[in-house]
Amino acid sequence: MTEQSLDSPQTKMMPKIVSVHSFRRGTGKSSLIANLAVTIAQQGQRVGILDADLPQPSEPEKSSVRDFLGLAAASTTQTLTDVMLGTATLKDVACDLASVVSSPERLFLIPYQIGPSKGLEVLQELHDIGLLSVTIEQILSEFALDCLLIDIQAGINEQTLPLLALSDVLLLMLSLERPDFQGVAVAVDVAKRLEIPQTLLALAQVPPSIDLERFQQEAEAIYGIGMAGSLPWVENLADDRGVFCQRYPDDDFAQSTAAIAQRTFFQTAGVQLVPPTPLHRPTRGTQPGLSLLDLLELPDPQRQLLNWMMRRRTVALDDILKKFEDEAAVQSLLEDLLERGFVVEVEINAERCYQPAIAPKQSRKVDRRLWEVLEGDTDE
Repeated sequence: MTEQSLDSPQTKMMPKIVSVHSFRRGTGKSSLIANLAVTIAQQGQRVGILDADLPQPSEPEKSSVRDFLGLAAASTTQTLTDVMLGTATLKDVACDLASVVSSPERLFLIPYQIGPSKGLEVLQELHDIGLLSVTIEQILSEFALDCLLIDIQAGINEQTLPLLALSDVLLLMLSLERPDFQGVAVAVDVAKRLEIPQTLLALAQVPPSIDLERFQQEAEAIYGIGMAGSLPWVENLADDRGVFCQRYPDDDFAQSTAAIAQRTFFQTAGVQLVPPTPLHRPTRGTQPGLSLLDLLELPDPQRQLLNWMMRRRTVALDDILKKFEDEAAVQSLLEDLLERGFVVEVEINAERCYQPAIAPKQSRKVDRRLWEVLEGDTDE
């Protein structure tokens, strides 16, 4: 993988959000995040790590991304949660890892933890996809990131679902332990329901005795998604001497990480747009905005259009028409979404455009109805 392949001016575009998820702990998720981040940053990209899987006080032995980056304990207990609550700024909680990649403002680590001590009302607000989406947009903008890697907590719950929904790429860790096979199947089903643009598998902790090529083919056939790569078993990836792929660049693990980076992260040219001027404000309801539950409960045509728009943040009417072709149907869908308050119409460079309208503070959590939607038990 060359620097030109990732940093060529002909292949520059909007930041990419890549989430790494596993059904259970101990699959090597955090170690892959650390090594992926350094691998991508070394190619000249600006990379952020959102560590949403911090050890709890009851888990003193649990390794985190910091351990695999060779870092000492954090000097502050503030996390992205404090930013979302307005009690800290991004610069207060973000750590510039210049010492890791020998270059300032190239790699950043941002901790994110929602503790049970925050209280029910606060937890409901922090689980809102609108607030989280706006906060992530601020991270991408403030640090001018090319890529944001998210270390998502194991399992599927109220904290993991909004992060999954905002991902451009979802990388699922699959080890050879029996519980992983069923857990990955559940995660693939959720990813399809959320219409994440790209979902890939990464085989973890692969022993040398396995017929890797055959296993990869079988896994792809079973889950119906592509394979990003496979990671060999390494006894000790966490070391205060630095990141594994830096210390052993010729090791099979480092080479496999580079291949996964190539598969999950690529960039194409983009355009800097002027700030939009609102043209249309929703007329229905006093608190417009789109939540994760709203998105999942919409009929398929509206959900597909909004999912596509959310990945691009701002889209021109002409681009929507090119994508969905049926002009009358598109106009009808847009009018409905405008009236619901899920979309706003803006003018950018004298061109009519649309943006998903995500309210930053609805205090609406993803509740139990979400599971019914995901299981197909709720009528649309």
